[in-house]
Amino acid sequence: MSSNIRRLQANTRERILSTDWNNATALHHRALIEAGAALLQGDASIYGVVRGLTVSTTGGILLVRVAAGLALRSGTAPTTYDSNTQWIELRSATDVDLTALVDGANPRWVVIEIAEASAVEISEARDIFDPVTGTFSTSSVTKVTGSSPTLTARAGTAAATPVFPSGTAGVIPLAYVYL
Repeated sequence: MSSNIRRLQANTRERILSTDWNNATALHHRALIEAGAALLQGDASIYGVVRGLTVSTTGGILLVRVAAGLALRSGTAPTTYDSNTQWIELRSATDVDLTALVDGANPRWVVIEIAEASAVEISEARDIFDPVTGTFSTSSVTKVTGSSPTLTARAGTAAATPVFPSGTAGVIPLAYVYL
């Protein structure tokens, strides 16, 4: 009995292409992230920080540290096989410099935000077949990609009585800092 989870079918004596393998992997990851999101959210459509991503300051310097952690955000799937839930994982603590956002005359609020992005983590040499020449040649190819979120500090307007910066679509606010 099948589970009826969407999957890619490989047929007997079919030559599997790299796109087939990549699409199957995307479907597998989609099932994992959507099951995890459903467990975390229950019946609600709540997105945001799942764990970690706390923001801390150190007295006397204009740096904030964002701790490692995980967040989920609803978005648009890059392909039909990917999930609409965006996985945002910061694997190590990261410092954000606020020095350039200081206004000499008035205070302001600064929002620390995180947005999803991905990056190549590992590339390796592989023999790649060239169907024109019928030979293999060595080339560096991507083997592992992963979450590489973007952290930004966005300043509100400096004023005697400053207000919070407005929200931005596609990002998750982590903290507001008064400068």
